[in-house]
Parts: sequence; structure tokens; C-alpha cells
Amino acid sequence: MLNALEIESRFLELNKKQDDFFPGLIKRWRADPIGFTEKVLKIRFWSKQARIIESVRDNSKTAVRSCSAAGKTLTAACVVLWFLCSFRPCTVLTTARSFRQVKEQLWREIRARYAGAAIQLGGDLTQIGINFEDDWFALGFSTDEPGRITGFHNKHVLVIIDEAAGIGDEVYGAIDNPLAAGHTRLLLLGNPTNIMGKFHDAFADENYKSFHISAFDTPSFTGEGDFPFLISPQYVEQKKKEWGEDSPLYEVYVLGNFPSGEGDRLIPFSAAEAAINRDIKIGDSDFIAIGVDTARFGEDENALYVRRGNKVIDSLFWRKSDTEGCIGRIHDKIKEHNPKIVNIDEGYNPGVVDGLKAFGLPAVGVTFQAKANDTETFANIRAEMWWKLAQLFKKNDISIPDDKILLKQLTDIKLKDPNRLAQMLIESKEEMRRRGVESPDRGDALALCFLESNPIQVRVRWI
Repeated sequence: MLNALEIESRFLELNKKQDDFFPGLIKRWRADPIGFTEKVLKIRFWSKQARIIESVRDNSKTAVRSCSAAGKTLTAACVVLWFLCSFRPCTVLTTARSFRQVKEQLWREIRARYAGAAIQLGGDLTQIGINFEDDWFALGFSTDEPGRITGFHNKHVLVIIDEAAGIGDEVYGAIDNPLAAGHTRLLLLGNPTNIMGKFHDAFADENYKSFHISAFDTPSFTGEGDFPFLISPQYVEQKKKEWGEDSPLYEVYVLGNFPSGEGDRLIPFSAAEAAINRDIKIGDSDFIAIGVDTARFGEDENALYVRRGNKVIDSLFWRKSDTEGCIGRIHDKIKEHNPKIVNIDEGYNPGVVDGLKAFGLPAVGVTFQAKANDTETFANIRAEMWWKLAQLFKKNDISIPDDKILLKQLTDIKLKDPNRLAQMLIESKEEMRRRGVESPDRGDALALCFLESNPIQVRVRWI
């Protein structure tokens, strides 16, 4: 039996000599991806990870929807290296929603597993690629240019789409090209954030072998073994209290389910989640605006957002502050960003607006129950500003920070039946509290930040 150093020595002769040893080893690896993962990559899988890589061996299409921290990125990285080392010639293509995800998530894991292998795997490793020869390589792409994926044909082809729920149909159309001929494999993985699209449809498609991973399927809950980097009972319990079991976040990131009950929600979960860190160009003509939801000494949170154009560029949150303290914090952000618009909820702390105005600052007080600008359509200004915010999400025209508190609040708001004047209504904060949902302070601040009004030109006198 050859040891690791002897295997390595023979493996590195691959490009120089084809003898009986290497084809036999390759044949063994092709048939036993778990053995390759354990012996070569030194990775021990838990049961569903093992079933996924075996599915890629056995099925042309595999789809995986899972909770957070279930090991899907590690699984995908091992699939890439197994396929690349077991099939020659071959093309491996990977993509995700953004270049950052391609480089910093899946390919970071691939680079780590490559470096930690028991033998040198050979080839030239880059940030988003491994190249052995012209017909034997792996590459990572972002989905900004789906046309770049077309034109890759080979005897063996593997395509992996990470965070597949956030990928548009045009990308799925593009990957049909390299999957059109040869021995092909497709692996889709992700949190099930979107109830529309190809990823969702895959789980009702007989051409896919599909997997569902809930937090309660993972080793920390089943007792399968010690896997400390997987989702923990402490995390699940924390999110159960923080989000509530009927929250879309709990359904997606804990249960691994597609969000249900979105029919009465103003902002669909998939639209809000897709806006996180979205790449939006900011032009010189895009002015800066600030939105603030005030809370004073209650349990609610003071929240402030800053945007330029349709991209949130800064935020600030604080609790239990008197009027003077609120004025000071808002003043500092105004001085830092020099906005043309500052919209402030004055329902709980009207003195904040008066205090800022006294210093010549561009503060506009907004009372949520006040008349809407479009009184024919909306019952009050809060319904109007939330509706217009929702349209930005639905049109993919807004970028927000990666903040699960904000994400929950945006997707908690429900539409109500129209009033007797057929005007649109949304839940009030009080109604949300009655159904056990916390006040959407960050959501209100964001809606205020995007409330359209004419930019105010003022001469600012700094404190």
C-alpha cells in the first residue's frame, strides 16, 4: 500500500507519463468521492454532506436547500476538487450572486482545502481558478456577465451555483450551454430565500436529486458526531427568541424552508434579501439623505440611516437617550455627510426636530399618521413611504447593509385591508406589538431615509 508521499510522487508525474498506476487511482477516486475527501482532502463529512457529493457522482443535477452553517460551502469546495482530480479532461465552472461571494466564500474554501490536502494536487492555483492544462481547469465567475459562462465545452463538465436562490434566470439559461454535451454535472446550493425562480422550481423537478437540510437535521441535534463549525442549538434558540418561529428569517436560516405566508407582506423576503450589499452605481448627481426614527427612553430603538442615491452608506443605532443626546448624535451625522434631506419621526420626540432647526439644520419632521402626499391612494404618510420603499425592493433598485434585524423588520410589515375610502393601510407599530412583533424602528428609519421630498437648501451653522 502506497503512503501519501509515494502517492504524491506518482500524482505529480501525471502530465509526464500515463502508466497503469494513475488510471487505477483515478478510477478509484471517481467511484469513491468520500474516500477521496477523507484520504486526500482530510475532510470528514457528516451524513448529508456525504449524500450530496455521492449524488453529484450519480446524478446529472443536484439541488440543496439548507439552513445556515450546514456545511454546504465546504461540500461544494470538495466537489470541485474531487471532480477536477478525478476526470481529465474536464471543465469546472462555479458562480454566485456577486464576485465577492465567488472569491471570498466558495473559492476561499477551495483554496483552503487545496492547501491542506494530504498530497500536492498540482496545477496553478489563483484566487478564482485552478489550471492544469487548456482542457483541464476550474474557474469562478460572478453573474454580472452571464455570457462569459457560455462556450465552455468539454468531455467532462461540472457547474456549481452557490447561493442559487439569488441567481437570475438569464444565468441559468447561460449554463445550459456548457451542460449541453458530454458527461455533465450541475450542483445548486443555497438558503431558500426566493419562492420564485429556477432554484425554487428545482425541488419540484424530477430531473433533480434534491436535498433539504434543517438545523434539526444537523449533528448538533441528531447526535451524529462532533462537528463544531455547524449550526448550534444555542444559535437556533437565540434566533427563535429574536425572530419568532413564524418569521421568514427563521423559516429560511433555521428550518431551511422557502418562506411561506408572503401574500400579506408588503416587502417579500426574497426581494429584501437580494438587496443586501447590491452593487448600485452612485452618480455625482445623487444627493445624500438621512432618515431617523426616534424612541426616547422606551424599549424601542433610535435608528438612523444615511443614503446616497439608492445605496445605504451609513447607519447608527442607540437606546434610551434624552432629547439633547438625540440631537447631538443626529447633528454629528449631518456634519459628517452634509445631506440635503433629513427626515425625522417626531411622534415620540418632537423636540429633536425643533432643536436641529434652531441650528439651521435641514430637519423635516414627519408624523406617521399625517396625510399622505397622495391622499387618494394612501391613508397616511407612513403607508405611502413604506409602499414606495417596497417598490424599490421589488424593482431591484436599492442596496442595504447586511443586517438581519433590518431584514426581519422589513419583511414583518403586513398590508391591511383598505379603509372605507379605499385607501391603502399598513400595520401600525401598536398592531405589530399585539401580534408579538417588535417595533420596526430600523425599517421606519429606512423608509424615512427614502421618503421623497424636495431637497432643502440651507445654510448650516454647526454646533
